[in-house]
Amino acid sequence: PVTIADAVADTSLTIGKIVETIGYHNGWVGTFDGPKGGNRYEVVAGGTGVADGGSYINTSNGLQLKGLFINGTVDICQFGAISDLVGTTESSTQIQNAINFVGSGKILIPKGRFVAKNLTFTRFLSEIAGEGNGSVLELHASGDYLLSGQMGFGDQQTIIKDLIIQGNMTGTGIVLGNQAWGGLLVSNVFFRKFHIAVDKRFGNLFNVFESCCFSGNGIDYRALGCERVHSGADTFNKCQFEENSIAGYYGFSPVGGGQISFNECIFEFNNGLDVY
Repeated sequence: PVTIADAVADTSLTIGKIVETIGYHNGWVGTFDGPKGGNRYEVVAGGTGVADGGSYINTSNGLQLKGLFINGTVDICQFGAISDLVGTTESSTQIQNAINFVGSGKILIPKGRFVAKNLTFTRFLSEIAGEGNGSVLELHASGDYLLSGQMGFGDQQTIIKDLIIQGNMTGTGIVLGNQAWGGLLVSNVFFRKFHIAVDKRFGNLFNVFESCCFSGNGIDYRALGCERVHSGADTFNKCQFEENSIAGYYGFSPVGGGQISFNECIFEFNNGLDVY
């Protein structure tokens, strides 16, 4: 079968058969460079797993397709996410299902423009990776934030790298939750057009940003402390803060806000403050 729709409609499928698709959707629908989301599946008995559009998919003859993800990385298009050149097709459910399934593994955002809102990931997720500037994750107009990471004390580091994260001048790009260690490494990510690009609301510590660009946001990075943890202990290496309207780095805490490190960073063309 060429697509998931073809496989689902194939009544000749039997348990144990291996099925391989070229793409999730038909032809060039919502793509920049051809069909996306192809995968290999094993046909299993109906009800074996919870159908989520990717790891288990119900067929028309009462069986299920079990996703095998043989390359070790889960592509959001393998759960039905659609790249939309216009930016109106929302893929929040599909992307969240992929994140939920992958657990401690890796999520791939392929080249394309994917619109979503209010996505959450846990401290166990190891990586969200794009394929460079062609990979765009965009906040839906009705969303409060794009990604929210719930970090815990002393947990492993989550990596976000090699993509564009963009808004519509409202909402937030990434929200860091919990009053504990941070553990977020962000590398080669372009944040643009958010009210707040990154919002560290509860004093998460030891987040690292490398070779990132913050452009055209209200606030590029807001760090708020709490009663337990101060707002500092973050590192920015070779990052660029430009054209913000309020502040590049905005930090405040009742218990302190030191240990902020800016190494070889550029602050330019800001209408607001560079650092507050």
